[in-house]
Amino acid sequence: MDIEVDFSRTKQWEIVKFPGLWKYLPFIPLPDKSIIITLGEGQTPIIRYLYKNQEILIKQEQLFPTGSYKDRGAAVMISAIRAMGIRSVVEDSSGNAGCSVAAYCAKAGIDCSIYVPASTSPAKLMQISAYGARVVKVEGTREDTARMVLSAASQNYYASHSWNPFFFQGTKTFAYEVWEQTEGKLPDAIILPVGNGTLFLGVYKGFHDLLSMGLIEQIPHMVGVQASLCAPLSHWEKLDLGGIPIDVNTIAEGIAIQKPVRGAQIIEALHQTHGMILEVEEEEIEMALRLAVEQGFFVEPTGVVGLAGTIQYLKRFPEVGKVLTAFTGHGLKSPEKILSVLSH
Repeated sequence: MDIEVDFSRTKQWEIVKFPGLWKYLPFIPLPDKSIIITLGEGQTPIIRYLYKNQEILIKQEQLFPTGSYKDRGAAVMISAIRAMGIRSVVEDSSGNAGCSVAAYCAKAGIDCSIYVPASTSPAKLMQISAYGARVVKVEGTREDTARMVLSAASQNYYASHSWNPFFFQGTKTFAYEVWEQTEGKLPDAIILPVGNGTLFLGVYKGFHDLLSMGLIEQIPHMVGVQASLCAPLSHWEKLDLGGIPIDVNTIAEGIAIQKPVRGAQIIEALHQTHGMILEVEEEEIEMALRLAVEQGFFVEPTGVVGLAGTIQYLKRFPEVGKVLTAFTGHGLKSPEKILSVLSH
């Protein structure tokens, strides 16, 4: 998030030999661009979904190699880490980022330990372990897990998807792809789930790049969606004054973040794009999950939060133009939670 690229002499895309998101390699500031760790990530399709006569564009980020959009960031971050000669990393995650970092570390030959809340979905724990990473379960919240990893980070490189700036150089490619896939006719609003903001801020950065290159005239409204049980961004000022009650026991475990580490940057992106934060109830998330599977999309509960927020947004602003959201994680990540929702 804190690395800048000089676009002053760049007026059009330079297609390179790499597929997927690596076609944007000239715009990704790696320490050594000859070292690319890739599993074929990027260029996820956009589908059109009709909800009560209103069209919703949905980018299918659940189709990445490890089943979530986190592969965008991990591919770039682990490529940078490998280029720097680092051979051992630690990471903390609610699941999907850990899966992604573990996979790319396996590809790169980097030793990896992933710290996760003990309540993380079994399928995600199995996936992390399958890649050969060490799983360290932490009793407590996502924030407890983040605190625990810091001691390990004193002796190992901290490959944090929330803090490492190279991660955002990967997630920004979401915006590049949307620009290309819509032929420059961007949606009026981009509606995304937000926990620590790794996708949200990356997308904002990507659109800011496009603005800097003169390829767009303005950034779409950025709308963040949080579960109402855990919506700290709706109460950001109060959090700084001592906190508000936060319940992390939402079905959307991937965004159950009590205090986003880049919360101030998320709020600034909202202000800059005249966006907003939406809160969705558990019932709205469950409804969105049912709508997804009824159309043949197997997406984890966190992965449909954007759709739930989009439906709420369209109800509140029926005259809005084109909107885009994303399915962010595959259903195989959390089959037990999906079964629980669909069985009642």
